[in-house]
Amino acid sequence: ETLTWAGTTGASASFVRDGSALLFGSRQANSIVSWQNGVDLGGITDMYSARVIDVTNNAASSGARVVFNGVISGTNANTDLVKTGAGTMELAAANTY
Repeated sequence: ETLTWAGTTGASASFVRDGSALLFGSRQANSIVSWQNGVDLGGITDMYSARVIDVTNNAASSGARVVFNGVISGTNANTDLVKTGAGTMELAAANTY
């Protein structure tokens, strides 16, 4: 299932709200998070939106990271995908944002 950032119905209604970041990792993490769902970046057509994915790093482990296997999509030219944090984020799908 594709989840929509700031969605209002179904599973997307409980996903990430406008102005909030999607958070992964911790200072104790030592494994891979494999994200399977697609993510639609959404956004309001005539308003800028930054969709932040924050990946916290464990400096003592090289194995901690997040891998997005689902497609990250979006058609709004006013919406940016922003990665923050020192952790690693891998985009493994044919993304369309």
